[in-house]
Amino acid sequence: MKFYGGYIPAQGVDIIIKAASILKKHKDIRFFLLGSGGSYYQYCRDLSKELGAHNITFLDRIPYKELPHYIADSDVMLGLFGGTKKFNTAIPHKVYQALAMKKAVNTAESDGCKELLVDKENVLFCKATDAKSLADAILRLRNNEKLKNKIAKNGYETYRNFGIPKAIGKELKKMIEECIST
Repeated sequence: MKFYGGYIPAQGVDIIIKAASILKKHKDIRFFLLGSGGSYYQYCRDLSKELGAHNITFLDRIPYKELPHYIADSDVMLGLFGGTKKFNTAIPHKVYQALAMKKAVNTAESDGCKELLVDKENVLFCKATDAKSLADAILRLRNNEKLKNKIAKNGYETYRNFGIPKAIGKELKKMIEECIST
């Protein structure tokens, strides 16, 4: 499981750490958390130690141009898990990036994500701020290769249909034309 981002409440890194702790008996499940800084970076490092989550590797930031290599080397990419107001309104760029690279994505269900993504079709949702729900979703992907591959494939197609500049431009043109004609 790979995550990248800042250590701020919307990211929900503490939820990932708690889920990792729940899953620590599964020796084949490892978590790689890329990033540093943020308002609760040290808290997350301390929480990991406190919970004995030895299945987590904390990685420092890397140059942005190296991020595709990090994503490409992943089995499953993790999105956002915090329950902040900001979290609920949009699809995180990290989700788009993972979809574009044909990776299975596990993220918390939000209004923003539900505008484009469908649970068990092109993403696997879990409950926001719920480490047990995240752990269960991770196990589901681990134990169902067919589902994981379906989510990755369909997620990529969703990105191709809605996330590339040409598709976005087409949608904007349609919206503008509707505004002009009314």
